[in-house]
Amino acid sequence: MSVQADIAAALASLSPQQRACDVLRCFDDLTLAQVAARLGLADGTVKRHLADATNRLRGLLADDESAMDGGRS
Repeated sequence: MSVQADIAAALASLSPQQRACDVLRCFDDLTLAQVAARLGLADGTVKRHLADATNRLRGLLADDESAMDGGRS
């Protein structure tokens, strides 16, 4: 599987709110306040969705990396 496919699959595994926050913050380069305003959420809620998304993506993508190198890390 390609890196792009791995990232797409990992993003697809996020909840809709986590994915929206992550895409707006990381790919659209909006500030936290801009993401909150765009989605109609409190700043703290956006922070929580971003933290949860980051942890999930880190875990999924680290698992993929570990599988690709035969478990060596």
